[in-house]
Amino acid sequence: MATRKLVLFVLAACTKITAAIPSGRDTNDLASRIDPHLAYVTYFAAHTSANASVSQCTMVCSWATSVRRAVGEFCSVILLTDQISGFELPCLHLRVEVFRAPVNKSLINLAKFNAYEHFLRQVSEPINIVAMDTDMLLLRDLSFRFNKDFDLGLTWTRPSVPSKHFKYMPVNAGIMYISGRGQVGEKIFQHLAELFLQHHAEDLWWGDQLVLRRILGRRRIPDRITTTFQVQYAKSGDPKQFHLCFFPAAFDNHNPPLKLTQKRVNVVHFKGATKHLMGSYLKKIVSGRPLPMAPQFAIRKFRTSG
Repeated sequence: MATRKLVLFVLAACTKITAAIPSGRDTNDLASRIDPHLAYVTYFAAHTSANASVSQCTMVCSWATSVRRAVGEFCSVILLTDQISGFELPCLHLRVEVFRAPVNKSLINLAKFNAYEHFLRQVSEPINIVAMDTDMLLLRDLSFRFNKDFDLGLTWTRPSVPSKHFKYMPVNAGIMYISGRGQVGEKIFQHLAELFLQHHAEDLWWGDQLVLRRILGRRRIPDRITTTFQVQYAKSGDPKQFHLCFFPAAFDNHNPPLKLTQKRVNVVHFKGATKHLMGSYLKKIVSGRPLPMAPQFAIRKFRTSG
């Protein structure tokens, strides 16, 4: 019953926000349909069956609803998936394009890298892309992030106490910024996929984070500045350079409940056991009500440590 109510709410919210936006459709013909400036993209596939469940479709539509509410029509909203997963999305009138890539969906994180590589290969014009996990809600447009000069943007976390988890995974792959500046996105994701196969093929859930950690090497993550890394693309054989830029996860990859004022948080990420909160947060966002805050002592602790 709760799932059915959430589905009906998401459908109503979608209709309320952009009733006039034309329908999207399954398409791989990007040249005529993709926005020439900015795209918000998510990858999702039905891993345990041929078709996505009602709750999975609702999560995709919740993500799309938050994007359209934050950005309006000034972007493309794209769902990347494999070639066989079925989706019954009640939000196609939000102009959600479904792009299918030839990937092995059983290898979850590798499939994501491969899907983005295939997608970027089809994009002929320079375009800035915000690649987000489906379990995220966008609170405001992120196009301003591309004012900096970089090829790939990532979010990083500075823990308040020493953490073994942070040592191996200081960056999170839940959101990535792919700049159209140098049109090297395809090469970057090709390289990430190669590293995944070489070193982390057995890491089903954490492989993408570990691959990102690997390209950092032993370098210390800088504080809000752009850094250049030289990487070797195995297939081309030529050393290439691409620029990485780091943005604080506290703003762009925030875990609920909020530990900052809502005006400072751009993206909320519902990881693991917090996924069930996504529907209630979306209701508050659409209705204009404030999102749940952490206790005041937690806010003070975060400000003094970060």
